[in-house]
Amino acid sequence: MGCFIPPFLNNGEHLFDQASPFKIVLGPFTVRADGIKQEAAARQYVAQVAGVVRGIETTSAGRALVSSIAGFKKQVLIFPLVQVDDDGKALAWTDPRMGLFAVAVSYSPLFGQKLKLELGGDPSDFDHVFSPHETLVHEFVHVARDVSCNHKKLEDDEEELAVLITNIYSLEINRPVINNYDDQQPVTANLPAFSTRIYKEKFDMIDAFFKQNRPLAAELARINVAFNPLRQYADENL
Repeated sequence: MGCFIPPFLNNGEHLFDQASPFKIVLGPFTVRADGIKQEAAARQYVAQVAGVVRGIETTSAGRALVSSIAGFKKQVLIFPLVQVDDDGKALAWTDPRMGLFAVAVSYSPLFGQKLKLELGGDPSDFDHVFSPHETLVHEFVHVARDVSCNHKKLEDDEEELAVLITNIYSLEINRPVINNYDDQQPVTANLPAFSTRIYKEKFDMIDAFFKQNRPLAAELARINVAFNPLRQYADENL
């Protein structure tokens, strides 16, 4: 049996006139250009997202996440970003839902300066701009939690867990790691020391993750990068 998700309509879910005919299925993901009226732009969106997904799968962290999601045999919809925050600064969002798709991910692969402009305000205010790959990996962590029936069991720490795993991925693609979800500033301290600090500070969160998503957690723990609190947990507790 699957987990029961009560029916609801998230305030950010856009009720488009109809599902876009421009789509591609990549394993557990259906990438669909809902709401994009121009054919060329719709095809470009699908191609860009497909490229990001395939790029993610070239890394150990990315393969672990996608394999974990696929293992639950639930389809996930990825469609263009609909802003939902009051300040309009959401980079992407994920929510479980009823119907054909178990989870919906609202995401657009914005790049560089365009992303800064999308965030609004003075671009100099944003010291760290996430790559499209990092943003989608963060959402894939939420998807993995959702399809495994662990949606929001960690409450606010769901975001910190997504940051932790994305940091592991970031190191695999030679990108800087960030402090935490609220700060999101690049870490300048010694990474092994920072990893140990996060392991100690977030021990309960990591312990719960291993208990709730053990195969995924164990796979991620095998990744040998300078920051990996999951590896430290496995070494000391398993």
